[in-house]
Amino acid sequence: MRPARTCPKIIRRPMRVLVFEDNDVNQRLVGRMLRRLGHETTFASDGASGLVHWEREPDFDFVFMDLELPDMSGYDAAQRIRAYERSREGAAIPIVALTAHAAGDVRGRCLGAGMNDCLGKPMRLGDLERVIKRWLARGA
Repeated sequence: MRPARTCPKIIRRPMRVLVFEDNDVNQRLVGRMLRRLGHETTFASDGASGLVHWEREPDFDFVFMDLELPDMSGYDAAQRIRAYERSREGAAIPIVALTAHAAGDVRGRCLGAGMNDCLGKPMRLGDLERVIKRWLARGA
């Protein structure tokens, strides 16, 4: 019998993560992985509700953004978050796209919309952990 694999926490306190994701299966998967890494997760099933969460509680530490939301694109939602940050002169939070289409063109569009990175679906725990570490180390 192999010992259970443990995942070290990325930062000392639980990180507050806002996840824009309309697919229930993906919500459960990402939520399980983030909890395993020791983080608190808030889900938004569409862009509008995600932006409401963001405006009411702008102290999230990280955002994961599905690109294909029912009411707006993830690109549009990311641009609105960046505009809100500029209007408040706040620090830029890391925003990482979650997409099944992580080709070069999509990555370029993500960066152009103000996102920091792009993570392909389906993702693994190690992928999620690496992207979080990368952007927290850079300070977004």
